[in-house]
Amino acid sequence: MELAPLVLQYVVPKYTIDVAEGIRGNFMIDAIDDFRDDATVTVPALSLPATARPAAGLCSAAPAAGNMIRLRPGPVSLSSLSSVALLALPLLTTAAALTSTWAAGLLPNEALAGGQQTEVLLSVQMYNEKGEPLAPPGADSPPAPTLARYAIGRVLLGGNQIRAEMDAGNSGEPLLMAKVCRGCSDKCPLTVPDCPGAKFCAPSYPMDFAPTSSWTATGAGCGDHGHTAGTLNGRQVCMACFGGHSHSRFSTPATGNASFAAQPRPFAVPTLRFGALVRTSPWTDRLWSNIGVGFRSAFLRQVNASTLWFSLRAPPHQSVVGLRPSLARYASLPVQRFSAEPGNRYMTARLNCGGPNGRQAGPELEYLFDTGNAGISIASDEMAAALATATGGHWNTTGGNPGNLWIDRALHPPVAITFVIGKGNDTDVGSRPINVTLAPAVWAPFPKTGQTVFERYDKNVLGLPVIMTGAFIFDDQALTVRYRPHSAN
Repeated sequence: MELAPLVLQYVVPKYTIDVAEGIRGNFMIDAIDDFRDDATVTVPALSLPATARPAAGLCSAAPAAGNMIRLRPGPVSLSSLSSVALLALPLLTTAAALTSTWAAGLLPNEALAGGQQTEVLLSVQMYNEKGEPLAPPGADSPPAPTLARYAIGRVLLGGNQIRAEMDAGNSGEPLLMAKVCRGCSDKCPLTVPDCPGAKFCAPSYPMDFAPTSSWTATGAGCGDHGHTAGTLNGRQVCMACFGGHSHSRFSTPATGNASFAAQPRPFAVPTLRFGALVRTSPWTDRLWSNIGVGFRSAFLRQVNASTLWFSLRAPPHQSVVGLRPSLARYASLPVQRFSAEPGNRYMTARLNCGGPNGRQAGPELEYLFDTGNAGISIASDEMAAALATATGGHWNTTGGNPGNLWIDRALHPPVAITFVIGKGNDTDVGSRPINVTLAPAVWAPFPKTGQTVFERYDKNVLGLPVIMTGAFIFDDQALTVRYRPHSAN
């Protein structure tokens, strides 16, 4: 029986075909019915019985005994490209709501004697894709870094606690939902829409807004807020468009007296400059407030913080984003340079399979450091092809999906991978490399489906699966990054 034409193509490692009569050869399998343990493969008519077993790739071990794929005769030709039909169901997860407390007292944003400033540890909770706090992982659940989607801080303004994403991918002004925020229907209109009768921007979070009495429109130019988009209720409005013109945000430049949840007590920021979010388009029920902590962001300039510490962890561990961390926290750690083009933190890294001293897969690339990314994004076609070959996987691009890397864990058991940060010939800031190692359960966490955390995108990005492995300390003046892996406890 001839298989119907399939559309997904990827380059796979050579399979060794073992035939009972002793015929043996290396081939590229052309079509797989079902990329699971019980898969069958159609090949030109050979003497049967026969089995096929994949060789170990750079990022996968040899398959365990019994995890072979059965062959059947057929007219499908052998070639260097494979067509694959992947049957998989999404793994559904839930997370219970967690609570947090607001400590008494305020930590002022003020300079100490000698020009030094206090270390501030902003309290953060990790949230999932549904906008819910992560629960401590259960015995059968995937690792929490795989489920994490947002790093959420809390801002107190006008008596309301506003949950806001602490976003390392954003260097613009803070954005806080206003009480008058409404969701509209257009994607990226040039002027602010009125949207009479429209819903609140985030009905699931009805109290996550800045009360109208808590902020004052400044009348300042749009600047970091985006482009001028007219006026609403007599106030200037700025617009920023995102996601290839798929959605937009409209805000009014504003100021208000705010404080942030922090350890050991809240951190006061009088006259915080931010954008009061008045419209989103199209309407999406989510947490829209955002505190940019990207390279020399508007917020970091306001609080005079050029050194930043990210320590994001799954519960029950605490997560923090540290402003001006104490030198004692990081002076002894390995250090490498990062670049700030175009306008954010990019780290040069190469991917080694099997650990820090393993074999390199694909080219050395510059990766954006982004807490707003739930995976590891790959723009480089060369790197995408190298990952598919090294893991024995393929890129699933069905249904308009930009593409995730999928593997068969039984046929291609994953091994640890390490991002080695720092240009290979750059030793002027220190000789010790920064090694960020991901266990197989972190980068290939879904054994039932084979989905990994690697995805195709228009940028190369190191997201939460990498960031949640340890503490990253950035010095935005010296353009250096340091790293310490989290302890197991």
